[in-house]
Amino acid sequence: MKRVLVVRNDKIGDFMLAWPAFAMLKASLGCEVVALVPAYTRELAELCPSIDRVLLDPGKEGTPTAQRALLDQLKSGRFDAVICLFSNFRNARLVWQAGIPQRWAPATKLAQVLYNHRVTQRRSRSAKPEYEYNLDLVRAFLHHHGVTPVEPAPPYLRFEAAELAPFRAELAAALGIAAERPWLLVHAGSGGSANNLSAGQYAQLMQALCSQFPAASSARKGASSAASKRR
Repeated sequence: MKRVLVVRNDKIGDFMLAWPAFAMLKASLGCEVVALVPAYTRELAELCPSIDRVLLDPGKEGTPTAQRALLDQLKSGRFDAVICLFSNFRNARLVWQAGIPQRWAPATKLAQVLYNHRVTQRRSRSAKPEYEYNLDLVRAFLHHHGVTPVEPAPPYLRFEAAELAPFRAELAAALGIAAERPWLLVHAGSGGSANNLSAGQYAQLMQALCSQFPAASSARKGASSAASKRR
């Protein structure tokens, strides 16, 4: 197995939840890992240490010329396999037309007929985090080839402290929070592809975090005071 294509050409958040799967695939096989992503996740994909090469998907709104160019890239890429972490009919038809020998995807949509390796998953039930479904798909692929998966461990991206310091200072000044204290960020939102917490559950989560990390809680209170003064 020399070259594997991984398709994750949907939302930015879903792409970031694929990073553990990229890490497992790269560490377990050591093959060339190529990611197919849309333009708005290209820079993130290029930062990922487990991705060797990035292909751009023009999307369903792309011109016919761009669509043909992508198909030509996939045909000439000599991929041994493709793992579609995000599957829809367009993706299924694309990798089938490209003639990639092994085509892996969740067996949850009508498009599965165009894949020759399917793993039953019910992602819409949100029985587990999205990143675990991605890992399960890669594990199935590896087990099929008699390869023991190398379980990945975070962090999946690192920055030097010298790179982070100016950004942290700028953000602290903009938000009115203490730059020298630890921060805990809670993103209370969802693109709708999975179940979300209620407002009350988010409140309970943040209260629990404040109890377990009082230093971060102090930073949050400081931010509230600063914000009140500005108003």
